[in-house]
Amino acid sequence: MESFVTLRALPLAAALLVALAGCSGGNTPPAGPNTPKVSVAEETPSTSASAEMDTAAAFVKAVYLEDWDQAGSMVADHTIGARYVTHQVAEAQVDELNGTTPTIDPSDVDAAADAAARTVSVEDRRGDSPARYVWQNFAFQDSKIASWDVKGQPALTSRLWTTKSSDKSDGVRADLVSAYQGNSKNLNVIVRLSSSWKDVRVTGAAYTPKGGFKHEDTASLLTDVDKGGKSLTHFGFNKAPIGGNLKLTIDRIDSSDTSSSYSLTTLNLQVR
Repeated sequence: MESFVTLRALPLAAALLVALAGCSGGNTPPAGPNTPKVSVAEETPSTSASAEMDTAAAFVKAVYLEDWDQAGSMVADHTIGARYVTHQVAEAQVDELNGTTPTIDPSDVDAAADAAARTVSVEDRRGDSPARYVWQNFAFQDSKIASWDVKGQPALTSRLWTTKSSDKSDGVRADLVSAYQGNSKNLNVIVRLSSSWKDVRVTGAAYTPKGGFKHEDTASLLTDVDKGGKSLTHFGFNKAPIGGNLKLTIDRIDSSDTSSSYSLTTLNLQVR
């Protein structure tokens, strides 16, 4: 019996490919793709980077408007940014206790972010002439601000206190609450004072940086503390850095004439 081999018909497309392959000369390369000309845009910041800088601009605006509730909600806990806001809140509390809380017109402050450069430019028009600063080198932690620097200024880490300090004598106690050297290079120190058994008055404050000259308090405060009471006080020193000793001169108030006092003791705080 003869055997037959059944040939299955090739699909038309496959047959054409076989035929074309057989006709190829072998020396002619296949035609390359016809690539059109295109215009390529410059690289732009990612959406997340832009969102971060929008956050940075909103934070800087809140700082200059002294909206510390807003600013505090935008910084990460246990960071240099949180330490900065803590000091500013203490300053605001001193102002409030002394009835000197400032009123700021939002139109006096502009804060604009440059997402590509990762900077925020600020113009503050509250003074006699506009003040301009550039905040840069923003770092974020869990989508909140951790730190930054200001162009032309020392690093923020070198301008904020880092260590607790207290002193007590003759029933009077002083605690360092916070300290910050601002962009003007002036040092602002917040101190909590308490007196357990006499009415007292701060009659002098002097700050001596390590290896430097003594600075007298520019505010010339006369701070009274009632027996059993406490106060929150601000001291300011021109062109003074973090890292030195704050000496407070304490008098006892004359009970028969509260405008008079006599020397009682001195208290020393390390500002570092």
